[in-house]
Amino acid sequence: MRPDAEGPACSSSPQSQGWLPVQSSCFQDEYSASAVGQQERGLGDSSEPDIPLLEAVHCCSSDPLLVLYRELRTLRPSWEGREARWEALKAHPADRQGTERRSLQRSALLWLYPWVRPSQEGCSGQEEKEKEELGKDLERRNEGQEQISMAFGLAIGPLAPALGPVSGGHINPAVTLALLVGNQISLLRAVFYVAAQLVGAIAGAGILYGVAPTNARGNLAVNALNNNTTPGQAVVVELILTFQLALCIFSSTDSRRTSPVGSPALSIGFSVALGHLVGIYFTGCSMNPARSFGPAVVMKRFSSSHWVFWVGPIVGAMLAAILYFYLLFPHSLSLSERMAIIKGTYEPEDDWEDQREERKKTIELTAH
Repeated sequence: MRPDAEGPACSSSPQSQGWLPVQSSCFQDEYSASAVGQQERGLGDSSEPDIPLLEAVHCCSSDPLLVLYRELRTLRPSWEGREARWEALKAHPADRQGTERRSLQRSALLWLYPWVRPSQEGCSGQEEKEKEELGKDLERRNEGQEQISMAFGLAIGPLAPALGPVSGGHINPAVTLALLVGNQISLLRAVFYVAAQLVGAIAGAGILYGVAPTNARGNLAVNALNNNTTPGQAVVVELILTFQLALCIFSSTDSRRTSPVGSPALSIGFSVALGHLVGIYFTGCSMNPARSFGPAVVMKRFSSSHWVFWVGPIVGAMLAAILYFYLLFPHSLSLSERMAIIKGTYEPEDDWEDQREERKKTIELTAH
């Protein structure tokens, strides 16, 4: 309820300059009434009422973001009660919207705060303390994310040149199917590649399960939808991340390029790391159906949203193949030649040796 809305007058501090729900007597009444309603439905105690957090009245604060953080922090559920609360929410779908809204508001705040400079004027010691706590929350949220992203990027970097001369170093079913769409490999080879990639993913996850200590094993990083991400949103995230990865792979390994293009391993590794930095928060970042399939098989944890980690990466990689091989740098192949490539009766020229020699050349800067 806003102050200018019709209804009983709301009492607030004379120094009101911002927005804060807990400073209004009428808000407290709505707060308590909502809490009682939730308690009757088994949705928790009065610490988590189902009310819009941002529809509030005036209060005294010099930092609106800090005010919102303070309120969100007071509404944070305990870890022990999350599972029971979710079961209750499933029994009462009408109440789920408010809870998801609060979670989205909290996530948005934690992501936006580092890029917003809060005003330092009029900040009390309590506000300074809460800003410090907010910084700690951000550190906990991002803990390990950079290490995980760099680990994936550094792992894929050496594998690409090591396996490239042997099989092309696809490692990823989405990349293999995209190269099939781009008339780079035959259908039979694509089928065997995808089968080998899936078997390798299961074997790798099994080895990791066997050698990792129990306290460090967890769920083998099985991909899942995080932070209220919907399946549709997850598909878009995976599509975009895999699109940029596939486009990087195609451009950095194209044998038709005669100019020095640097290190494909470095480019691909950075692309993988970038994808994880962006996508871990939403889906755990797959970009590779085999990477999601292997741990899910070993841990026997196939969720109802597992299809997301197939559809998103495959569609994203195929779109990248269409853009690169048919629009940006199309091959001068006839329809019969394209069909022969798919059937396996004609293979595109393998220029790995020439490409390697070309990339050994140094780039000389000359003044004009």
